Amino acid sequence: MSITPLAPEPGDQETLMSQVAYLYYEEMLTQEAIARRLQVTRWKVGRLLRAAREQGIVEISIRHVDSRSVELEQEIVKLFGLDRAFVTGLSSAGGNSTLPAVARRAAHHLAALTPAPLLLGTSWGRTMTAVARALPEGWTSDVHVVQMNGALTAGVVEGQQNDPAFQMSRTGGGRCTMLPVPAIVDKPEVREGLERDSTIANVLSLARQAPIALFGIGLLDEDSVLATSGYLDRDQVLSLQHAGAVGDVIGRFLSVDGAVVDEQLDSRTLGLSLDELREKDERIAVAHGTAKVFATLAALRAGVVSTLVVDEELAQSLVEVA
Repeated sequence: MSITPLAPEPGDQETLMSQVAYLYYEEMLTQEAIARRLQVTRWKVGRLLRAAREQGIVEISIRHVDSRSVELEQEIVKLFGLDRAFVTGLSSAGGNSTLPAVARRAAHHLAALTPAPLLLGTSWGRTMTAVARALPEGWTSDVHVVQMNGALTAGVVEGQQNDPAFQMSRTGGGRCTMLPVPAIVDKPEVREGLERDSTIANVLSLARQAPIALFGIGLLDEDSVLATSGYLDRDQVLSLQHAGAVGDVIGRFLSVDGAVVDEQLDSRTLGLSLDELREKDERIAVAHGTAKVFATLAALRAGVVSTLVVDEELAQSLVEVA
């Protein structure tokens, strides 16, 4: 898929189509979020997306979802002691993101689980948004999706952080339970107080009961979801990097050896702990791109992953640095 983002001008319909297509396919924003950003109706966004495909502004090439690097999968499983690994046989050659292919692979695995999940814990962010979009209508039935970490944003962002959980539950013919709290609060005692609230406590209890967890692996930089959501400013990102943090799992920042980097920050983070995540029967981690090699390595070394879904380039990088 090749899309060139341009700044739209009033009356320039082709430019507007290009911008809408870029925001939807590359930035993974929802149609509602795009409508708010460009100050148009959601109906118009849908119409522009259709027109962009019809007029060739968006070119979509579909590759078989089962294109996999089986030997690399076996090597990853052996190296890191996983139950299974899925490595898409696609690369980022030509500058194309591998996220859609990785998301489809994760969605395919989730939909193929036997028995089908009745209670699923999930995180939020760009990767989970992509996986939610890749799940087909009716991928399961009567699923209950629960958020495992706080998702209320600390600033103005595009879209809603609970969109992935809602979308997964909608196409899965079920319902979702949100964790209606910030990801990070100012003081540990604030977190403790919130967790004592009966509503929050019930959601966390439900998240602990979920036998399957599905989550992305966050990269620590100024473009990370926690930074763009307003929880971390530039100085805080740099401070975490200097302390050795390379990425996060459900909001818990890890060093490359898999240890929590900042205990004080961790004590202000709302959601399941890494110990609680480790207790789940299946822990499906999804990541793409070689930039996430050390963040993914940290998650693997932390012991929170049982199933890994990645692209070929990231898998090869993991083998090289392990």
